[in-house]
Amino acid sequence: MLSIVLSVQASSRPVGQPPLWVDGWTLAPSLKRLGELYEAKGNRKKAADYYGRLVDLWKDADPELQPGVRKVRARLGRLAQEPGT
Repeated sequence: MLSIVLSVQASSRPVGQPPLWVDGWTLAPSLKRLGELYEAKGNRKKAADYYGRLVDLWKDADPELQPGVRKVRARLGRLAQEPGT
């Protein structure tokens, strides 16, 4: 899903514009949102995958970002404890 979004964004850039760069600042909110969407659909495996990617990406993030990382890590822990995961 993320690759589709990125390819659409990249292909819609005007000719001569620099490519769309994806870094931790732009990727992290997308990973979190994808985790939330998959969790809402009941797909705990995919939700855990995206949450895990976010936690891994921001494991050494600045201190002011760590509360958000802890919240996602807690969601990941709850998903792991739910039956059927």
